[in-house]
Amino acid sequence: MQRETHIPRQHAKEYNVPVRNQGQRCARREYQRRKYARMTSLRKNKIAMIVAIIVLFAVAVSATGVSYAVWISSDGPIGGGSSKASPSVTPDSNNVWAKYFNYKEITVEGLDGKYVEISTFYTDGENAQGLNLSDLYIPEVIWVEKGSGKVLATLDGVSKNAYETYNVYRITNSIFADSSLKSLPVTIHIPASVCEIDAAAFAGLPNLKAVYFENRMPCTLGAYAFAGCSSLEYVYNVRNGGVTPDDTSFVGTQINVIDGQIKFA
Repeated sequence: MQRETHIPRQHAKEYNVPVRNQGQRCARREYQRRKYARMTSLRKNKIAMIVAIIVLFAVAVSATGVSYAVWISSDGPIGGGSSKASPSVTPDSNNVWAKYFNYKEITVEGLDGKYVEISTFYTDGENAQGLNLSDLYIPEVIWVEKGSGKVLATLDGVSKNAYETYNVYRITNSIFADSSLKSLPVTIHIPASVCEIDAAAFAGLPNLKAVYFENRMPCTLGAYAFAGCSSLEYVYNVRNGGVTPDDTSFVGTQINVIDGQIKFA
């Protein structure tokens, strides 16, 4: 005697298949076909979502990138020698270590050339732990490979037609969003190309003692740019390029701002 195939009522209603009084082969085939169709539809939806996420990520990366800054360490050469990670800074020391930050291409009204703003230093993990990284040199330019958008650490062996040069014009207010780096800088060197430092860009750095402004053109400082850097007592205007602070740029430091003028060391 042939046994009737029993499909659970919750599935039978969903797939519109009678629970009883149906041949075994027909019932099983219809049940599995519709179940497979449903699973295939769910899988396609998941794939579509993954593709959408990948596309959005690619768009975001195309607008920003990663470049390098140099930190000087008194602990000696790192990794067996000097780093080549800075395209525009070559301090008189082999004890350098690359740190990374995000950047974004910007347009500067009235100026020709290509410019970027830099933001958010982030650590490279265990490699920097325990090192005495104290002097921060922000690069004046970055080099970007045409086509790939890759930032070049060195121009050795690179054709002049294979890359673009971008000037670092602005430092944004999220430069030290990674709190694990806040205790590192003792001195900060602002490069010749920088003309704007946003609000609170270097605020709250507990060990910062000196800032060297090497800007060629006038540089404006946003509100609270260096606020809360309680150890900051020296500011140097290396090139006499002009530095215009906000009244609150050095609140909570040992630097005096009188009538919009910094008392330089």
